[in-house]
Amino acid sequence: MIDSIIVPRPIPGQSSQPVRPGSTLLLRNHDVTIRGSGRLCHALDGRGRSPFAADDPERDLILRLSLPEEFHDLFAPNSLAAPKGGPVPDPVYGGQLQDRAIHRVEPEGRIVITYVEINGRYADGTTYTLLKPSYEIGDPAFGPPHEQLLISPHVAPSVFGTGLLEAIPVEVLALLADSDDDDGDGISGRIHMIWDPDTGQFAVGRFGWKATVPSVRRQSANAFLGDIGITSSIHTEQNCPEAQTACQEAISGGEPEVSDDRLGDVVFYTQTLAPPAARGYRSRKEGAELFFAAGCRRCHVPKITTGEHEIDAAIARPSISADEVRENFAADQRGFSAIEYLLFAEDDGVLDALQCGGDAYGQ
Repeated sequence: MIDSIIVPRPIPGQSSQPVRPGSTLLLRNHDVTIRGSGRLCHALDGRGRSPFAADDPERDLILRLSLPEEFHDLFAPNSLAAPKGGPVPDPVYGGQLQDRAIHRVEPEGRIVITYVEINGRYADGTTYTLLKPSYEIGDPAFGPPHEQLLISPHVAPSVFGTGLLEAIPVEVLALLADSDDDDGDGISGRIHMIWDPDTGQFAVGRFGWKATVPSVRRQSANAFLGDIGITSSIHTEQNCPEAQTACQEAISGGEPEVSDDRLGDVVFYTQTLAPPAARGYRSRKEGAELFFAAGCRRCHVPKITTGEHEIDAAIARPSISADEVRENFAADQRGFSAIEYLLFAEDDGVLDALQCGGDAYGQ
C-alpha cells in the first residue's frame, strides 16, 4: 500500500544536499527511499520477526526510549509523546532510537543485544535452556543517553483488524474491564485513558504495545514520523532533537511531507484490512476446545460487537455467538471474533520498560 501512495524521492546520494522526507529513515537497504518501507516491517500486513541472533541485520525491531515518569515535568515531551500520560523521551535521542539514516545524516547509534542463558527443568525431568536478551545503545552518536534511560524493544505488530478494534464502543470496554470484579470470576482490569490531542480530551488508548495511542489515524502518523521520518499535519516538526544539527538542516520534502489525503489513504487501508481466515479445520477445532477448556476466554474475549464508526459500512460486522466460535474459531470473516485481550496484564518481569502515566492493569 505504501508503494501506491508515497511518491519515491531521489536517492539522497544523487543530490548535492541531503534530501528529506525521511531524515531518520529506518530501512534495511540504504539505497532506497520511502518506497516499500512499510512492508519491510509489516510484511504482508503481518507481524515482524524477532532477531535470530545479536548481529542479525534483517530484524523488524525498534528500541523505544523513555525516562521514568517523575521526569515528565522536567523535559518537554517531543512530538511523539502525548502531552498528558505519554512516555517521557530522552532529551537527546527522543522516544525511539534511529539506527538508520539517509545520506549525510548520522544514525543515532546501533542496537546491541546480549543474551544470558537460563537453565531449568520441567516437572517430568526434561531440561531446557532459555535465552534472556538485554538491549542497549551501541556507539551513541551524540553522547551518552540519560543515565536513567529505559529501553523497550518492540517488534512490529500485525496491522490487520485494527479498524474493528477501533470500532469497539467504550461502554463495551468498560464492561469487559470489570475493575471491581463484580462478576466474581477473578478477572479484572482498567482501561488506559490517555490524552487525545485531536479531540482535546481524554480517550481510550487502543493501539501500541501499551495502548498509548487512541486512533488508527494517530498511530499511522506516529509511524510516519517515528519510523520513516515523514511529517504530517499531525506531526508538523521533524523528529530531530536539538543536538542533531545535520538532521535539522536536511532539506524538507514538503510542509508537511505527507498530505492529509495520502495519510487518509493509509488510515483507510489499515482500518479496512480484514484478519486472514484461519486455516486447518481439525487443528483449529482442537485448539478452540483447549482454549475454552482452559478458561482463556475469561481474558481473551471471543466475541465482540462493533459500534458506530466513521467507515462502519466497511468494517462493522455482526457478531457471532460463542458456540459458533467453538466450531469455527475465528474462521467466519462475517463475524468479529477478536480472541483478544484488550486490557493490560501485570508485567511480572517482562522486558518492556516503557512507562506511561495511568497505565491500565489486569489480573
